[in-house]
Amino acid sequence: MGKKGFSLIELMVVVVIISIIAAVAIPSYLGYVTRTRRADAVTALQTVALCEEKARAETGTYVDTATLIASFGLAPVSGGFYTPSVYYRVSVPAATVSATTFIAYAEPQGAQAGDLILALNQDGTGGTATGVGNALQGNAQLWRTLK
Repeated sequence: MGKKGFSLIELMVVVVIISIIAAVAIPSYLGYVTRTRRADAVTALQTVALCEEKARAETGTYVDTATLIASFGLAPVSGGFYTPSVYYRVSVPAATVSATTFIAYAEPQGAQAGDLILALNQDGTGGTATGVGNALQGNAQLWRTLK
């Protein structure tokens, strides 16, 4: 009879195909977004490390975030933290600073909350930490993928 249109089975096949594509594409996209935000955090940590080296060159010691902000040009500031984006807050707690060492932390927040806490020390060793103020756990492979 020459009827025009789609049968229910044809429509269901299209829905299944679109669902499969979405099941692959959405997690891949979200992973890409997470890695991009982490790369921004690495850039922020490297900026803090540069300011720390400036502080050490001028004063002979590394300093905490508040001193970096007040005296060594680290900005922008939000609640005493260096916050280059809404996804990470970067800090160098006083407890992790000595005359010859420091550890800077990028703590996820907002949409990135629950992600890894990234950390960087005076030697350029990058990795993660279980919390701000905790020991740096070097992870060179992760760090290389974020640069």
